[in-house]
Amino acid sequence: RMVGIRPKSSKLTKSSEAVEYVSFAYKELQNTKYHKSENAKYALTLLNNAIQRDSTYGEAYALMALSKFILLYEIKDEEEMKKKLNEVRNYVDIALRYDPKNELALTGKSEFTALKSIDGIKNKGIYDDITNKLLDKVG
Repeated sequence: RMVGIRPKSSKLTKSSEAVEYVSFAYKELQNTKYHKSENAKYALTLLNNAIQRDSTYGEAYALMALSKFILLYEIKDEEEMKKKLNEVRNYVDIALRYDPKNELALTGKSEFTALKSIDGIKNKGIYDDITNKLLDKVG
């Protein structure tokens, strides 16, 4: 039986455990008791578990991209930030490969592509706008 947690997602999974981990990651990313970066770090652990259960679950990769993007703001080294931004973009591409209609990944792709450089991340306003736009997709 195919299961999933996002009704607008086209690709579901046969792993109920993967769905459970992704569901927990959604809740964690929306948790207002802790800082966004703490939530993102915990969500990454959950999402790694989801991907271990189903390596083709696009929703897990889309959330992985969002979580890793949230953590970019903590990076001060420009080369490291560029590397991590490419990693974020890669997770979006993987999500779309497995789930071409995934709303979070599609929004992430347009937002991350617009970041021609890391200046958008260094600018707190732009970073917050992108983060909040993506978190709204999660909510």
